Amino acid sequence: MTVSVTFEPVTPFLRTETSNKTRLPFCVSATIYLVEMTYFLDDKALSAEFSSLTEGFESCNTDIEIDSIADAGALPVISKLDATSLTLTDILTELERRGIQPIGFYSDDAKRVQRCFDQEHEEYVKDKRNEALAAKVYEAKQQAERRKAALLEQEIVDEKKAISNDLQLLSWFNLLSTQSCPRHCRIDINDISSRALAKALWSNSRIQSLDVSNMHLSDLAGAYLSRSLQNNTCLVKLELGGNAFGSKTLRSLADSLFVNRTLQFLSLESNPLAKDDTRECISLFSSALESNTRLTSLSLWRCGLGLEAGRMLSKSISKNSSLISVEVGYNTFDSSDINIMTKQLDVNKKERMARLAKETEVSREQQTVILQQVQADLESQQQEEKEQWLVAEEKTRAETRRLETERMLREKQKEEQTKQRLDEIQRMEEQRILQTNKQKEQVKKGWEEGCQD
Repeated sequence: MTVSVTFEPVTPFLRTETSNKTRLPFCVSATIYLVEMTYFLDDKALSAEFSSLTEGFESCNTDIEIDSIADAGALPVISKLDATSLTLTDILTELERRGIQPIGFYSDDAKRVQRCFDQEHEEYVKDKRNEALAAKVYEAKQQAERRKAALLEQEIVDEKKAISNDLQLLSWFNLLSTQSCPRHCRIDINDISSRALAKALWSNSRIQSLDVSNMHLSDLAGAYLSRSLQNNTCLVKLELGGNAFGSKTLRSLADSLFVNRTLQFLSLESNPLAKDDTRECISLFSSALESNTRLTSLSLWRCGLGLEAGRMLSKSISKNSSLISVEVGYNTFDSSDINIMTKQLDVNKKERMARLAKETEVSREQQTVILQQVQADLESQQQEEKEQWLVAEEKTRAETRRLETERMLREKQKEEQTKQRLDEIQRMEEQRILQTNKQKEQVKKGWEEGCQD
């Protein structure tokens, strides 16, 4: 019996329909260069983050077993020294050189010297063996590193070639490199270009919703895309349904969900998650779900999961406090596990609604406080502006009065000066008239005197 447990996500944008997903127009400028758009592929630190997923890396094992590289038979034969071939004088010299007191009998002293020779020979052979093995281990590690570097270089070459051969991808990576891509994207990729996309997503701060469903991607491609979630802090919705994702993807997703704090919607529907021996991966994925506190919606619809997977998932979901929507239809889960999930999802949904209501109330109170503070600040500002206006108006009136007083004084002074000038003119006219009359009298007097003569 298959049962689907589903609750509608509370966050509105998680219900994005396929018709609303942005598809990039099939165009590309001639000035776009592949090197500029795929600069991140040459980042060695970034490649190192994904190197463990590279095909062939498992064969480049640097944990070398000493016994598997060389044995004592591969070393040059070093003959032991024979003390019986030495003279008595030589034996005494060897004993003295080693600080051993001679006994005085040739056979006994020769045996003691032989024991020293045997011990020294064993230590010498051991040192030479260790030196030879260390050299071979070092060489094996160097060869492994060279193979890894070659694999990484070939991987980068393949990724760049896959992008350059697809103008649509070329346009997408141009937008990704400039952080100008749409917020909600559906990017058509294959197994090779998915690796490049995963590396681009590693530090992308633009895309919030990504859809790569129904593209027939391999399990390794899913592992790459999932690995990017370990560092990505922008992606909120990820749709991975309708591909061939399995144990590698689950393991990579689990590693990412332990540290990711932004992803809220994850769809793995119609993926053969149980086609391989995925017990360990399901267990790891369940543990990640248990510790993750951000994911709210998960789709495992038609993933071929069995009873044991259902038990592990129900156990982890029963301890999860953030999930409110889980789709598990067309899997062979036990009804008791379904009931456990349903009960916990109900609890989570109620707690979420209560928390949102409380947050809304707190937000409303905060807004009220802020509004009151703004109103008080506005009134205070208006009062301050009014006081400043009154002070300025008083200064203006005082200045106007001062100017009017100065004007009146200037006019009064001008009138006084005019009056003084008129008085001066009148005085001068009177003096002129007086002088003229005086001159007339003198002329008249002179004429009269002339007439008398």
